[in-house]
Amino acid sequence: SAFFMNSVGIGTQNPTAKLDVVGYTELDNLNVSGVSTFAGLLDVNGGISLSGIDENKVIFGSTNGGLQDSSNLTFNGTLLALIGNQTVSGTIDVDGQAIFDDITVSAASTFAGLVDINAGAQVNTLKVEDLTDNRVVIAGTGGEIEDSANLTFDGTTLALTGNQTVSGTIDVDGQAIFDDITVSA
Repeated sequence: SAFFMNSVGIGTQNPTAKLDVVGYTELDNLNVSGVSTFAGLLDVNGGISLSGIDENKVIFGSTNGGLQDSSNLTFNGTLLALIGNQTVSGTIDVDGQAIFDDITVSAASTFAGLVDINAGAQVNTLKVEDLTDNRVVIAGTGGEIEDSANLTFDGTTLALTGNQTVSGTIDVDGQAIFDDITVSA
């Protein structure tokens, strides 16, 4: 060791700081106050405790190169939570179930599987790809929306084709034209 102008050098004869250690140093307990600069890798075996960082908050880099957390981004070991209005650019890939309390989709979306809406649906406009123009929509097997070539409406005429069974009274206001009619009592 060397003493030079109120500085101590270990492994050097010309210390450049108050304490200048050249080579491997092992410390059992180190308390550093103030700003510390590490020019190389900081290898920590064990945990790091950072003051000012709250439990379950995700740590990320700040604009000045430091670390910070936010109460809007938390992780409790199982659940990653985003709180407040968040903007995500890119793709979100969720393996498993995703639960949304309120979701707004502002562009076209494609669902490869069933969309199960249990509390009803309200839409401004709806396009169902397997329906045919001018066919009246009916509830089919299992409640599926479908149409039938035997029941059409072109905006003026409601047309029924094929054999029809009517139970009850038919009330026609205006002219009724029958090409072939059989009435049985």
